Amino acid sequence: NNVPLGQFYEIGLDMQRPYHICGGLQDNQSWCGPSATFSQLGIANSDWSNVGGGDGFYVQVDPTDPNIVYAESQDGSLLRRNLTTFESKSIRPIAPEGERYRFQWNSPIVVSAFDPKTIYYGGQYLFQSTNRGDDWMRVSPDLTNNQDRDKLPIMGRLTDKYTMSRYDGVQSWPAITTISESLKNKDLIYAGTDDGNLQVTRDGGKTWKNVSPLKNIYVTRVVASRFNEGTAYATFDGHRSNDFAIYVYKTTDYGATWTPIKTGIRDDGDIVHVIREHFRDPNLLFLGTEHGLYMTNDAGARWARVKLNLPTVPVDDIAIHPRENDLVLATHGRSIWILDDLGPFEQATDGTPSEDMHLFETRPATEWRISNRGGNTGHQQFFAANPPSGAIITYFLKSKADKVKVAISDKDGKLIKEIDGTGDVGMNRVTWDLKTRPVTAPPPVEATTARSTQGGEVTPEAETEPAAAGGGFGQFNQGLRVEPGTYNVKVTAGKLQQTTTVAVEEDPRIRLSNEDRAARRTALTQLAPMASEGTAARRQIVGIRNALKDYKTTRLPENLKKSVDDLMKRVDETCVKVGTPQQCGQADRLGTAGPPLTYTPPPVTQRITQLINSIENYAAAPSQTQMQQIDVLKPLLAQAIADVQKTQEELANLNKMMRDANVPYIAGPVR
Repeated sequence: NNVPLGQFYEIGLDMQRPYHICGGLQDNQSWCGPSATFSQLGIANSDWSNVGGGDGFYVQVDPTDPNIVYAESQDGSLLRRNLTTFESKSIRPIAPEGERYRFQWNSPIVVSAFDPKTIYYGGQYLFQSTNRGDDWMRVSPDLTNNQDRDKLPIMGRLTDKYTMSRYDGVQSWPAITTISESLKNKDLIYAGTDDGNLQVTRDGGKTWKNVSPLKNIYVTRVVASRFNEGTAYATFDGHRSNDFAIYVYKTTDYGATWTPIKTGIRDDGDIVHVIREHFRDPNLLFLGTEHGLYMTNDAGARWARVKLNLPTVPVDDIAIHPRENDLVLATHGRSIWILDDLGPFEQATDGTPSEDMHLFETRPATEWRISNRGGNTGHQQFFAANPPSGAIITYFLKSKADKVKVAISDKDGKLIKEIDGTGDVGMNRVTWDLKTRPVTAPPPVEATTARSTQGGEVTPEAETEPAAAGGGFGQFNQGLRVEPGTYNVKVTAGKLQQTTTVAVEEDPRIRLSNEDRAARRTALTQLAPMASEGTAARRQIVGIRNALKDYKTTRLPENLKKSVDDLMKRVDETCVKVGTPQQCGQADRLGTAGPPLTYTPPPVTQRITQLINSIENYAAAPSQTQMQQIDVLKPLLAQAIADVQKTQEELANLNKMMRDANVPYIAGPVR
């Protein structure tokens, strides 16, 4: 909701995993939660932890100890929490006897980039602590104009004790609203206030200078550039004074002069809340406004609206994750939004829009092991989406393309998988799931067709396949995970074609030796064609059975009817060797909750795919038992396939008898 975002941190300093986000929710305290989970269901509300009270505002995390969190609530209340024990300690600066400190509704906190024990906090003074908030000192004079608001007229009149909503929820005014410590110089600090001052010190707080380009307009954000010491950016919001102009400024001389940079931003009430500089590209900036997000790749000379599927909503804060290069937005009332991989924004140039096609570099992709764990929190259960699992492939098209193919191949040029891409004008994205093509081909539209010699045609029911990829149905409809390494990506749109590469990395939680990895791959390489051949045999026999079942309704001479019945009996006996009773039309259960009334041994196809699932979904070398099972299943599968082929031959003999008798024959499925 009203979320000032904290910095990013990881759970465990030596463990790479989805990063966490901390921030405040209006009326609903402060929270920390993940950008993704290892659950297929996504990010549950139970994955978030409450770290602070009140309305919830800025949250900062110690960059060297992720168990230390600073959380603030309205009017300057500040605590430090230990996430190991969840103990908290109030560290709000205490005014000397007889004095009163003023804190803004959203009081800014900054952890120093030069010393994690040093933090800054804004009231009417800039406070500094060198021991994580246990003790404070003032490193500035009053940086506001220190006006008495009771002496300022509202609509031509001074307020008095009879004025309703006199301060309208604002307990203290004026105070600091934004702080920025330069990453180039620890003594260079900027501070903006809600009464329009923009103060800078270049000597660690000994002297300050008001360098604001405006008067009496709320400073929403100041950001010292990480690239050039004299450069900084500032944004202002005048809507409290009925001023809805766009105020975005840049300085290159420590605030001595400021240049407006607002070309391209709608100037009709789209007030500015925040500006952020990309950590690698000094020309790439992002701007959060009352009506959405803007970006520029020329240091603010021209801005462009970033829409995509982002709702038109106030963007209150922006962060860019330095490892993942993801753009994270905190919005008012419409959740936290993440744009994965800003690489294309960095790589795009002025010439990109004039190219017919441009394939951007693809960032490394991690093969995370995602489980199907879930939870149940009653009627309040909620799951936000995980990021797309796999390699994000981004390309630009100048004109609409009817057909786009994305081909993935290994280092030797062998095709691994082909994906249908989108052909929209502009940026397009597809995700490769880091898997091969499905082990088994999709089922045919029609399993079989029964035709008569006179040209009549009857189409029996097609074989239906469950969508689930589990081994319970004797099939494996998905591809296998590829091994870590470098893969080629080729995007084709009509006559246009471009290539790049993508690095696939192993889940960092996995520890698998090269020997174990090779043994696992050898086992899966043996099982994959077995699953494919078994599925083909099952489809063959099920198709024959469907054709015979339909054909039995045809009026036939007695000798042919007996031959059809005899073949149907042998087909039924063969079918359960490669298919379940349900697939073979022989289920006798009274529902799906319990086991069948008559036990039928699992078909060899089911045993093969259960074995594939067991090996594929666990990062370890196959056990001795699993390898022995491969040797057991090979001859069973060969015999089952031979039996299916035999029924095909018997069908051919039956058809010859039918042709000789001049009756409609059965054209079974072709292997």
